[in-house]
Amino acid sequence: METINITTLRQDIFNVTEEVVKFNTAYSITSKEGEAVLISRKEYETLKEMEFFNNRPELKQELLESLNAPDSEFIGEDELEW
Repeated sequence: METINITTLRQDIFNVTEEVVKFNTAYSITSKEGEAVLISRKEYETLKEMEFFNNRPELKQELLESLNAPDSEFIGEDELEW
C-alpha cells in the first residue's frame, strides 16, 4: 500500500485515481485527523464479498465442503432443469 498525504493527493487526484483503477494500487491517505484508504471499486467489492462469507460460518463451511466433494456428488449441466 502506498502512502500519500492529503495535500499531495489534492494536487494529483486524477493521476492517483487512475493508478488505483488501472493497477489496483491502494493508497493510505494521511491527514491531521488520521488516515483513510483509497481502493478501487473492484477491490472494495471483493472485500465486501469476503466479509459476507466470513460472517456466515455455515455458508463458508458448505463452500469448503463442496470444494472437496467428489464429482459424483454433482450433476451435469445437461441434467439441470431451468
